[in-house]
Amino acid sequence: MNTPTTHIDTASRQLTLMDLLDARENRVRHQKELLNAYPGAVLVSMTLNIPGPVKDSLRYRKALEAGIHRLKAMLAGRCDSECSCTTILHEEFRPLATGPEAYLVVQGEPLDIKKAAISVEEGSALGRLFDLDVLIPGENFPQSISRSRLGAAPRRCLLCEEDAKACARSHAHTMDQLLEKVNEILSDAGL
Repeated sequence: MNTPTTHIDTASRQLTLMDLLDARENRVRHQKELLNAYPGAVLVSMTLNIPGPVKDSLRYRKALEAGIHRLKAMLAGRCDSECSCTTILHEEFRPLATGPEAYLVVQGEPLDIKKAAISVEEGSALGRLFDLDVLIPGENFPQSISRSRLGAAPRRCLLCEEDAKACARSHAHTMDQLLEKVNEILSDAGL
């Protein structure tokens, strides 16, 4: 007799501040490695904006995978527009306890790639959860192409549409309110 198996999401665990700081340091180190391995290329580093101490789950991983597919489709579509073509040289997905990370090394114009990234972030409710950093080599650390460089508005809060960083600094919303909105977005996206 076959017994049904139940998948338990063991990836979810509460993280400490030190876990998150170590993850950020490791991410920057990996970004530098990728930029050094592909001279002249642009790096897109993708994570999720998930509040709270739990940063990884199967739903979060599926959300990031959906974001990767959207970005790749957007980059492929650049060849059909007035923007320059892009070629993906390297793709990587890392399911980490500190939150899933994805990396695309792209040959193309950095500003065009940033436009595509902004389109993915703003193109849907699910896109609001994506954090796509477009990076080029810097003197000591990878240099990020900012939204403001393209005249794009700062990221908006999930709940009130104010500047997301200002809401985070002022603790304008509770963790429960933010997580409820994240779960709603994921459910609406079928995740």
